[in-house]
Amino acid sequence: MAERVQAKGEMYAYSGPLFRQESNTLSGVAVPFAIGADKATNVIANEFVEKLIVDGHEEQKLELKGKVLEVQGARFFLLEHYDDLSL
Repeated sequence: MAERVQAKGEMYAYSGPLFRQESNTLSGVAVPFAIGADKATNVIANEFVEKLIVDGHEEQKLELKGKVLEVQGARFFLLEHYDDLSL
């Protein structure tokens, strides 16, 4: 899915918190977090998400940049860059 979002997705930016998902898979894709006021955009697990967690930024207000793609009614976000806005 990450390759598909990278190839076909549109650039997307979001500022706000991450929301941990109870069910962290959707259609076989690891999506540990959601973003957006409606929590309807699923964040695909990748090396940027892993670094964000390891560095302790997951509970901070963040500025996220990447690509988003809707697939069969579900929105997927591929993180490519983030900044911690609480610093």
